[in-house]
Amino acid sequence: MPLVAFFRDHTPFTPDWNRIRPAGAALSADVTAIQASRSAAALLRQQVCDLVTAGQQLTLTLAGLEPGRDSRLRFQTLCELLGEAFQDVNAPCHELGIVIDAVCLSPQDAWHIRSDKLGVGPLYLKLPQRELPHEFWQQLWHSRANTLLRLVYSPFVVSQTCLLPDEKAGGVIPVLGLQVPTGSSWVTAEVDVSEFSDEVGTLDPASFEQVLEGAVAHADKIHTRTRWPTAQMRHDAWLNRRLAINVTGIGALLRRRDSDPGRFATLNEMSELLLQVRRVLFAATRELASCDGNLPALEQADPGRHVPGGNIGDGWTRLWRQALTASAVRNRNLLAISPWSIFPPGRAEMRYANLLPLLRFADVCPFGPPPDMAGWNLKNFKNFHQQAAAVLHQRGATHQIAVHA
Repeated sequence: MPLVAFFRDHTPFTPDWNRIRPAGAALSADVTAIQASRSAAALLRQQVCDLVTAGQQLTLTLAGLEPGRDSRLRFQTLCELLGEAFQDVNAPCHELGIVIDAVCLSPQDAWHIRSDKLGVGPLYLKLPQRELPHEFWQQLWHSRANTLLRLVYSPFVVSQTCLLPDEKAGGVIPVLGLQVPTGSSWVTAEVDVSEFSDEVGTLDPASFEQVLEGAVAHADKIHTRTRWPTAQMRHDAWLNRRLAINVTGIGALLRRRDSDPGRFATLNEMSELLLQVRRVLFAATRELASCDGNLPALEQADPGRHVPGGNIGDGWTRLWRQALTASAVRNRNLLAISPWSIFPPGRAEMRYANLLPLLRFADVCPFGPPPDMAGWNLKNFKNFHQQAAAVLHQRGATHQIAVHA
């Protein structure tokens, strides 16, 4: 039964559970191996055909593309192969997402090749930690109105429990642009915090928290019922039970409150809000673990399993069981926060970039369609992305332990 929350004026609000759904497939392909082996190329082609025929949305991360004169030709050749695969099943290939390292090709070249061979569609450029040339940023800034050409720079996903390590995020989930481990299985949900406030931005915390809890419970059920399309995704679904509860509407809430995003007090206020969101989500997945069982990845991580039998192995297992009493979860990942969630609807105002430190609370980061950046200059554009990337690089185990202490 749908969860019903009540605002201060007693107006009922029913969450839209249609916002909770399984995400598409994030796969990877090695360009060098595919060009060197006909069987590798045929395997990729068949895998793509099978997923598209099954109605799956797909994003493909290309490995093995190195900076140099032949990277353009190699990218073009692979795009042609993918285009042929889509023709085989009579499907439009413009929905296929492509992910490449930003250092491999200029944004202009990459976009032209992708559009020419596969049609206009999503192209994600993974931002490296090293500095990129001025021409790269200039081209990207000139293309800022193109919402299908996007930077991604969240190189790892954070675990909800300190008992499991962070993981490399080399792939991107279709549509939402969630940067995740390739081959991983996710159920996504959206919760707009501004929907839980009145006309002056006063938040109803009880209703908000109740819907967050309901989103975790409902998404976990959908995770169980979903038929994941590949063996790798089925294994990941069993092992990690990943959810992405995408909290949006932060900028909209602040505008409703007429809060100044440049004040430290505003940043602190939103930090407290997201810290409470983390606590609520963590408590919700803990409750699921107590009812339905711990995350299988936690059982696999028991250090006693990797120590010869006897007192030493038993001792490690006993310590692990003690740790589980405080930190066991049902879902490895939970909270998603996009850089775009800090902006109110409409044209993006640079002063809201002061809220970028809020990204440190995210387990995983979505890079969906960006807002209108028409008023930004090149310096604003470059600084925003570099600052957001720096915050996302600073997340990790020490933050998680502090939050759950």
